[in-house]
Amino acid sequence: MVLDSETILFGNIRSPNTVENIRLNPNMEVNFVDVLSRRGFEARGKAVYIERSSDQFDQLISSFAKWDSLIEKI
Repeated sequence: MVLDSETILFGNIRSPNTVENIRLNPNMEVNFVDVLSRRGFEARGKAVYIERSSDQFDQLISSFAKWDSLIEKI
């Protein structure tokens, strides 16, 4: 989910290795491809894992409200 012009949010939904990978190496690259138009976009940067117990998590979780059925109830 795009949060702002410099931030992409990734919800850790059943991705068992992602958190450990971010902790070991925060460098990331994400590619988005439209196969019909044969165009793509690549984003590179540093990933940050936000702990569920943090204030920042509480502020950002509402951004995922439209996927409410995927959010584990705390």
